[in-house]
Amino acid sequence: MCDNATNNDTLIAEFATHVERVTKKPYDHKKRQLRCLAHIVNLATQALLTAHSKSDHYNPVNPDAALVASRGTQRDEIGLIRAICIKERSSAQRKELFKKIQLREEDDHDVDYFIGRLGLAEKDPQKRRKITDLELTTSEWDRVKLLLDLLSVSALTKDLCS
Repeated sequence: MCDNATNNDTLIAEFATHVERVTKKPYDHKKRQLRCLAHIVNLATQALLTAHSKSDHYNPVNPDAALVASRGTQRDEIGLIRAICIKERSSAQRKELFKKIQLREEDDHDVDYFIGRLGLAEKDPQKRRKITDLELTTSEWDRVKLLLDLLSVSALTKDLCS
């Protein structure tokens, strides 16, 4: 079994040459090569996420650019979650705030509460609006849960193959 790197194709072709020399039988390395299933699952998962998400990736050169559309067809759950993660990881204070929110014994709306707290702390109205636009609707949360179910199958498959 090999990963999907092209240099392994060369390795397997060379291996086939040696097998044919020793066994005196043809060895079709293209039909017999097993690709790494965990790698294939990873690539398929990335393709699924890319196809599902229309939002831009974070650009550190322009950190204040809109990461997700506030409404419309460009708004998607993956982009929202990605943007929220970027906000959470953007400072030690935000990391600590998110950790404290998760440890509280309130309802399970930690992400919504975190976004609300960030919005309240922001003085600039335009930036505050961008932050509060990150709040997910009930239907968006339902789709996040569906995506998490799909991704858990991917994670389990990769774990079983490793």
